[in-house]
Amino acid sequence: MVFLLDSNVLIEANKTYFPLSRFMRFWRWIEEMAKDGLIFMPREMYFEISLVNDEVKKWINNIQVKNHLLLNEEISKEKLETVLSQGYGTDLSDDERARIGNDAALISYALECEHRTVVTKEVSSPTKVGANRKIPDVCRDLGVNCINDCQLYEELDFRVD
Repeated sequence: MVFLLDSNVLIEANKTYFPLSRFMRFWRWIEEMAKDGLIFMPREMYFEISLVNDEVKKWINNIQVKNHLLLNEEISKEKLETVLSQGYGTDLSDDERARIGNDAALISYALECEHRTVVTKEVSSPTKVGANRKIPDVCRDLGVNCINDCQLYEELDFRVD
C-alpha cells in the first residue's frame, strides 16, 4: 500500500502534537517512510505546504526530503475530471472548482492505482454537497481508500519510544 498525504497532515502535525522543534523523530520517520516508497505527497499538496511560512516549509524544501516525499507523476486530466464530476458534481462553476482546490488532484492520484490510500485530517460530513464535500466522502463514493493520520501511524507502526 502507498499512502498519499494531504498537506493538512503535515501542517497540523507541526501545529499540534509533533512540532518540528520538539519531535524530529516523527519528521525523520516521515522521511524514512517516503524513502521506502510508502508515503508520497503529490506536487499540488507539496505546493500548498510551500506557501506556508513556517518550519514545515523549510523541512519539506530540504532536497533530500523533497526527493523522497514528492510523488513524481503528472496528473491525469481524465482522472481529475472523473473526480470533479462524479465526486463533486457535473455543473461546477469556476468558483466552485477553485474552492475544491487541490483536493480533487489528491484523489485523482489515488485513482491511478488501486494500492493507494489518501491520508487526510478532513472528517467525513456526508450532508455536504458540491464544492463543500469532504475528501473522505468523495473517496468513499469513488471507491478510493481514505484514512486519517492516526490510522496511518498505526498502519505503518510509528512509535515515539
